[in-house]
Amino acid sequence: MTVREDTRTHEMTVDDMTFLVDRLHADCARAQFVRELTKNSIQAAEDLIAAEDGSQCAVTWNYQVKDGVKKLVLTDTGIGMTGPEMVDHINRLSASGRRQGNAFNYGVGAKISALPLNKIGMVYISKKHGEKDGALVHLWLDPNTRKYGIKQQYSAGQFSLWARVANAKLPAEIRDHGTQVLLLGNSESQDTTDAPDGVTGKKRWLFKYLYSRFFRVPKGVDLRVEVEREDGGREDPRRIRGLEHWLQQSSNSSGTVRLTGAVAHWFILKEGTDPASGHYPNLGIVAALWQDELYDMVTGATSNPRMIAFGVVFETKRVVLVLEPDSKKYPSLTSDTARARLLIDGGPLPWSEWAREFRESLPPQLEDLQQDAAARASAGDVRKNIVERLKLNLDLFKLSRYRRSPKGPYRVLSDSAEAATGESANDAGDSSFDGDVSEPGESRKKAVRASKFYSDLLDDSDASSVIAEQVEVTDKVPEVQFISIENETRQSGDLEDRAARFVSADNLLLVNEDFRVFVDMRSRWERNYRGNETAKLYIRERVREWFSQQLIEAVMTGRVLAGSAHWTDTEVEDKLWSSEALTAAILPRYHIDKAIKRELGSKFGRVGEVADVD
Repeated sequence: MTVREDTRTHEMTVDDMTFLVDRLHADCARAQFVRELTKNSIQAAEDLIAAEDGSQCAVTWNYQVKDGVKKLVLTDTGIGMTGPEMVDHINRLSASGRRQGNAFNYGVGAKISALPLNKIGMVYISKKHGEKDGALVHLWLDPNTRKYGIKQQYSAGQFSLWARVANAKLPAEIRDHGTQVLLLGNSESQDTTDAPDGVTGKKRWLFKYLYSRFFRVPKGVDLRVEVEREDGGREDPRRIRGLEHWLQQSSNSSGTVRLTGAVAHWFILKEGTDPASGHYPNLGIVAALWQDELYDMVTGATSNPRMIAFGVVFETKRVVLVLEPDSKKYPSLTSDTARARLLIDGGPLPWSEWAREFRESLPPQLEDLQQDAAARASAGDVRKNIVERLKLNLDLFKLSRYRRSPKGPYRVLSDSAEAATGESANDAGDSSFDGDVSEPGESRKKAVRASKFYSDLLDDSDASSVIAEQVEVTDKVPEVQFISIENETRQSGDLEDRAARFVSADNLLLVNEDFRVFVDMRSRWERNYRGNETAKLYIRERVREWFSQQLIEAVMTGRVLAGSAHWTDTEVEDKLWSSEALTAAILPRYHIDKAIKRELGSKFGRVGEVADVD
């Protein structure tokens, strides 16, 4: 018996398509559906442009409003589809109107990334170029069977997988040709224009995502986004030309560096560049480029390790690096199914190799940027970094303080209050007293605290207790100025062998940069990174910063103690803020040394990798 070759294999099928779609969707980024649908529309536009040379096509994200509910809509004026074509392409998991393969669109993206977010439905309305009328297909999750598929339409006395739409009833934009996709979400009341869970940007999230995704928009395709204004009106659709266009407009220098198997596109943004209220990705971008799309993107602080590897240690927010692999060098180059990363032979891109090559051939403009930034940092104010760190831990500088209040949530022993304030607990006024107080005849102990929600259940006959509320003690971070013999800001004999002086009236710390503890710490790390002038400037700044922070913390905590039962203002000023006390505050250096080592390692590599140690 002879078996025909085309019938020898029983083709594999999927038993539970709904489970497969939901499972694959879990691997997608929350906003990936925007990329997939936009890419489909761009391809439909390119098909029309190829069929009619010189034509222009619009791809527009906007929204419809019915009964006060907004639904996201994507419309393109591309080549369009017939009803049967929509059924064929939309109702099969891995199907598209184009060739499939590693170097092409898989045809699975829109269904996997969008459908689980739109179980009520994704409504496709399309008119094929050259056809008389349009067609409608409704893809959804059937609430009865819990299966994804096309919802049958009743039209002209019969059920069908697609419904004819008369040309006069089509959306005005596609009456000649094109496709519109309406995203209904998971409930009738859901506003599908809102950013998906985990996506930032409020009403501008679409702009930010599209600029983060598309480096270039093909010629002849007019990609636009229309969003709602804060007052509820509609903005004019804003054109998106791709991130490259914005970078060219916002940069004062750019170029390329050819690497082994890739081209590195670099940009230096103008000083003060603002990403326009969320329209663009966070500054400090490193990404890979393939087929005009961006992959492996890291931005902001997340990009610093990669930036540093490429030789960009300073001004990382002003630098953009886009690495474009050579598909001829890497024939297996493709993306993962989630469209997040590029893969070569199933593994990651050779970032470390490219970084080494780029660093060795750092463009002069980037080299100058690094040197200028390092020089400015050396002469700059370290206080900004310190303030940012301390903002996150202000509670460390707030010791327990209380004052009498008839509606306060705490009970504090009145004898302790007298000891702290020198006043009777029955006296008028709102004088504060310490939370760490003393009870007659006992050693120091914490104040007795009882919530106001149950304080009325306690025995109020004890005349030794008062009701109190906690006092918030705030403090301003001192200003810092460095003085030395070299720059003629310190005279010989002043603060000799002392670390600093605090001028409380001006809230100013004068730090003696000639103090041998500071000098020795700088020398220690300069030896480890000898020959690296950029590192030398950076070391000076980090030594300044970390010792200054220790001095600032001593001053701030001392101020909180001032005016309490056991520390008068004069005692704090004469004893805690004396030059000798401030010198003692910076003598412990173990943690400072570790902090400096960590920062230098992240910027310039570990000591053993860059220089011999004496």
